[in-house]
Amino acid sequence: MKGDQMYQINNLSLLSIGLVYFLLSTLSLSAQSITDSLEQLLDIERDSSKRVKLMVDLSRELQRDAQKTNEAIQLATDAVKIASSKDSSLYAHSLNNLGLLLRYDQQYKPALTLHVRAFHLVEKATDNGIEKMTYANNAGVAARYANSYDVAVKYYLFALNIAEREKNMRNIEIACNGLGNAYIAIPGRESLALEYLERALLTAKQEGNKRGEAIQYLTIGGYYDKLKQYEKARTYFNKLIQINKQIGDKKGIAMSLKALGDSYLNAGDDLDLAERYYHLSLSLFREINDKLQQANALLRLGQVSYIQKKYYRSISQLEKSASLSQQVKSKALLQATALATSSAYEALKNYPLALKHYKLSRDYQDSINLDKQNVEIASINRQYNIAKKETEIELLKAEHTINEAKLSKHASSMRNRGIIILLLIALFITLSIVYFLQYRYRQNQEKANKRLLNAKQKHLKAVYEKNLAQAEILSTQMRINPHFLFNCLNAIKILIQQSKNKEAIKYLIMLARFSRSVLETTNMATHTLIEELNLIKLYIELEKNRFDDTFVYNIENTLGEDTKEIKIPPMLLQPFIENAIWHGLIPSEKKLKKLQLSVTETEHGAYIVIDDSGIGRFQASRRIKGHESRGTEITNKRIQLFNNTHSANIEYKFIDKEDSQGIPLGTSIHIHIKNINNHEHSNS
Repeated sequence: MKGDQMYQINNLSLLSIGLVYFLLSTLSLSAQSITDSLEQLLDIERDSSKRVKLMVDLSRELQRDAQKTNEAIQLATDAVKIASSKDSSLYAHSLNNLGLLLRYDQQYKPALTLHVRAFHLVEKATDNGIEKMTYANNAGVAARYANSYDVAVKYYLFALNIAEREKNMRNIEIACNGLGNAYIAIPGRESLALEYLERALLTAKQEGNKRGEAIQYLTIGGYYDKLKQYEKARTYFNKLIQINKQIGDKKGIAMSLKALGDSYLNAGDDLDLAERYYHLSLSLFREINDKLQQANALLRLGQVSYIQKKYYRSISQLEKSASLSQQVKSKALLQATALATSSAYEALKNYPLALKHYKLSRDYQDSINLDKQNVEIASINRQYNIAKKETEIELLKAEHTINEAKLSKHASSMRNRGIIILLLIALFITLSIVYFLQYRYRQNQEKANKRLLNAKQKHLKAVYEKNLAQAEILSTQMRINPHFLFNCLNAIKILIQQSKNKEAIKYLIMLARFSRSVLETTNMATHTLIEELNLIKLYIELEKNRFDDTFVYNIENTLGEDTKEIKIPPMLLQPFIENAIWHGLIPSEKKLKKLQLSVTETEHGAYIVIDDSGIGRFQASRRIKGHESRGTEITNKRIQLFNNTHSANIEYKFIDKEDSQGIPLGTSIHIHIKNINNHEHSNS
């Protein structure tokens, strides 16, 4: 954000600041704040263009106070409405200002729309070079934060081309830094990113811009850190510390120390050194009273302590971080802190407190998601109101044209037939324009209403689908818990009564691992195939031990590491395995009862076969006649939901095995996981 602020200052209205200082000197109000002075100037100003500039400046000052963010955005929106009827330069200035305030409030997509509109309003002008570069760079920043990296590159290049023509070194540096940051996020373009970042660094050095130099060192260091080239990254971070010491920037020094701590934490090669850097940065953040960064540093210290297995110290540090996060109202930090605290309590086997903090982290995440949805709806309303205001202005202009035509008609007093005909034609054209504008206004209003309705419907649909997915996962897990968990605990009880304590402990550990794995999948729509196989192995071991090793099993996976790339719904295989054991193998009187699970690779995905030597489906259905199971129905719904919402497709079928005499030999389930994208690509 430092880089953004460096060139956003250029947008401040020098005229308004001069008026403020003039008022301060003439009225002897040296103790009065700039905000109060701007409000007084706004109250007495009647010229609409000057009012827009004052409103822009006042909104910037209000934005500095976190409690007045909404007030600042509303004032900036009002300035846009007034400026829309003025010249394009003033209108672009007000649009860019509103975009900046929205971006400070992390509303990046609507900010991008406003910056782009501001740039194109002045793009064709012969002057306004500074404004063009500023608006284009701002559009690039907003696009980058909105993860639209192609759009970011487009507008940073616009800014760079203009800056090169104008020989504006400051904006060349800003645009090159932005291009470097954008290309870092685009896979395969890392070398191009480094070229632009090094050019930005060279430009800053040539201009003697120490702060710009510091920004480039931080960005390039982060670039190498991302590539896991930690030694190179730390070289730049150490240079960054020296630059910040030269310019006396304590916050810059603290951020540099934190960056070094992050590098050692990410590398994992010297956690003690990482801890030391975090403590140094924390001391500086306390010195400058930056509570947000204090909370961030304490969170990192808590993570380091957790990795070092110093769980009580980790919890203490995380609690301090949470307290500061609460003061600065950072929901993102509160969510991260609660999740980290949950892990620490879990490591201490304090499961009630672990679950409490895990639920707290989910609550914060839900609150963050709700805030984002509210912001999106507010953005739609704001865009609708701006479009509505522009249409109303066009209608007023058309009405003004009609009035002028009427006055002209009255003044001419019907001089001759030719003039009358010309006036009638002009009136007809004007009425046509009015009708067209009214028609377009109605269309725009209908479109805006439809967009708002669609946005609400999409939101409701997304919430519904998310809840449905979670309900399906929970329904499967809840189906396991009542009888399976009770039977496992009963088996442990029997082992204890038989004084088989080692077996009981082993069985209990296995049950705990299985239960934890099931809990971890509660809020997951999918997980990897290798995670599913590990979970199923635990389940089979539990059932095998509970039934006194009456059957044997084998899991064969020929995919190896590739199973980490395949995603499926959690606990998808468990109902099939349960049926194979309970209704196939256990009732069987065969000497060798075997369960085989194999995973093989296909051209477009993976093939899973679950094979048992049990009594077969026909005999099993006769045995459990009258018992209604919803396992297959739930599994089918989960597979259908997965197929509708993912780029993969799951199909399965049952095969009843028989010998030549028609005697059942067991059941085989064949599950095919296809990657639809790869399949379509190969066909093309």
